Amino acid sequence: MCKFKKTTFTLLLITLLIVKYHVNAQNTSDKNDTLDYHKLNYEKLGQLKDTAFEENDISKLERLTQIHLNKAKNENNQIEIARSIYYKTMIGADSLRLKYADTIILTTLNSNHKSYPTLGYLIKGDIFYDSGKFDLSLQNYLIAYDLAIIKNNIDHIQVACNMIAAIRNINGQPSEALNMYHKSLSMLKIQSDYQTKAYPDYIILVNNIALSHLRLKDLDSADYYIRLGLQKTLEMNDELAKMDFKMVEAEVNYFKGNYQIVIDSISKYIDNYSGVDRAIKLYYLGKSNQFLKRNKRAIYSFKQIDTIVSLNQDPFDEVKNVYQELILDANNRDEDQLQLEYIEKLIFFDSILTSYKANVFNTATIGYDVPLLKMQKSKIQDKLETKNKLNLALMYLTLIAIISVIYFYVRQKRIQLKIRKLLDQPSLKSKILNNNSTTSINIPDDITSNILAELEKFEINLEYLDKDLDLPTLSHKLDTNTSYLSMVINNYKQLSFPNYLKKLRIDYALVQLSTNTSLLKYNYQGLAEIFGFKTSESFSRAFYSQTGVYPSNIIKEFKKKIKQDHL
Repeated sequence: MCKFKKTTFTLLLITLLIVKYHVNAQNTSDKNDTLDYHKLNYEKLGQLKDTAFEENDISKLERLTQIHLNKAKNENNQIEIARSIYYKTMIGADSLRLKYADTIILTTLNSNHKSYPTLGYLIKGDIFYDSGKFDLSLQNYLIAYDLAIIKNNIDHIQVACNMIAAIRNINGQPSEALNMYHKSLSMLKIQSDYQTKAYPDYIILVNNIALSHLRLKDLDSADYYIRLGLQKTLEMNDELAKMDFKMVEAEVNYFKGNYQIVIDSISKYIDNYSGVDRAIKLYYLGKSNQFLKRNKRAIYSFKQIDTIVSLNQDPFDEVKNVYQELILDANNRDEDQLQLEYIEKLIFFDSILTSYKANVFNTATIGYDVPLLKMQKSKIQDKLETKNKLNLALMYLTLIAIISVIYFYVRQKRIQLKIRKLLDQPSLKSKILNNNSTTSINIPDDITSNILAELEKFEINLEYLDKDLDLPTLSHKLDTNTSYLSMVINNYKQLSFPNYLKKLRIDYALVQLSTNTSLLKYNYQGLAEIFGFKTSESFSRAFYSQTGVYPSNIIKEFKKKIKQDHL
């Protein structure tokens, strides 16, 4: 899946430090390099540093930075000390960049300045994000977010909010991330003509919202935001942003099965991408060619991905499938050494992804796929040593067949057991969640009691079946605010608001499917709308999340039970 955009946030950091810092400076120019820099004020030094950075004159930038730093130290100006080393956080190795970011934080730790030390934490979050260390990145963005709220720095709040959302998206929480993106968009909408005045932030938000819907397989919503973004990029004559939306559109077409359109779109723009962004585009290009039986082109794309990922050491979720295809291709061509190399890379990158994105990978990945790959590696090493290709190939195929049979047998048994437990319940009466809190919350008791009473009416009246219901709408209906309502639900229902709605809807769905036989004739989209979901996909995901089985499994059992009752 496409990596979430952060370019605008890095640019925003530069804007916060440079553009706002020099907004009142005189419009002067550096006519030659013979100026006595030591006599210049901070504004002029800043202007010269900006120019040196833009011209990639690192030597001059470092000299100016040292002069700026010395001047600030002599005057004991902590904010200027922090500002002086900002550009050092933009260049060089990550270890040095982190060191300078820490210097910004330590120097301004007790500052009342609106932007410090928040900026240091944002920079650290940015560095860790770029290197794929999402746990460390998230820690720093959360600190920055809290500081930005305390200091009421709207720009920093938006930066932190969007980056936290991106990390949650990458780590398997697209619904929660989507809520954060919409919150950020709401903050932008406060401005008049925000689509133009805040265009860079707006267009990246729309892009990320489209990507979030894509992760949720909500293709219609993804299409809507893609069209919204393309329309605005056309108005602004922004070819780069237009290209990014076209790439998201290509991914949507991939999931719709429009493989030739995917190939045409990606082939047109792919040369404008590098690194992991290029690798992700190559993945959809390769998979589309594979579906169209163009296997040589597909393998060519996968090999390019291997080169990029091996060089950058920055894997993405779909890289596992890439190496599985390369392993199979090497096996088909009897290239045992190459097959072994691909297996080792798959194990290595899988361990990286598991370390930083553990909640993205389920128990099957950890308990089945990786051990099987290690076993394959051991077998292939034996094969290379003994040269007994035929015998080992037979053993390998037999082993895979046995494991596959066992896996599907166990999986089917587990599904049957879960269904039996659901069917064997004494009653499938709708469950009203308990109102007992395990922790105290900072809300007056009378307000809490009123919210709980209104929630009970809300549950009894089945108002949760409104598929357009969201937290602001419900809080307005209950005559309270979103913060109070969210806190009460989290503490007394012991669920987040989205999960609270899902549980009520799925509990109701189980009751209705078990008692109202006419519902068993509906298609999944029809059932989804009856039970408060916008799409059959969201209904199916929620059903599986709560029961451990898909609606198709339970409906099949209900139909079987009805048939048995009539015999």
